[in-house]
Amino acid sequence: MEYWYDPNHTGALRIIDVKRKLIFGSDPNEPYWDVSYEKIQKGKILVNFENKNTHHGKKLLIANYEDRNMTLHWEDGNKWRRMKQDPRILLSVVKH
Repeated sequence: MEYWYDPNHTGALRIIDVKRKLIFGSDPNEPYWDVSYEKIQKGKILVNFENKNTHHGKKLLIANYEDRNMTLHWEDGNKWRRMKQDPRILLSVVKH
């Protein structure tokens, strides 16, 4: 699993499941969504946002891994930053 911070969408958490080739997310108007992707070459993925209801624009987007895989740079200009620490570790010890 890869954990990402999306600054263009309220600082939301994104999770990439590399084994199942799925990206999971949550947004204010869509509390849960998942989309599929395929690796099209080294360091590059093609993501299908067809079933994300609140996605606007192109349904197929290419993203490139940059900065030693610490940035996911989307063709629309958005850049996700990787969180190397699994957020579930902290969430499991913090009481709500």
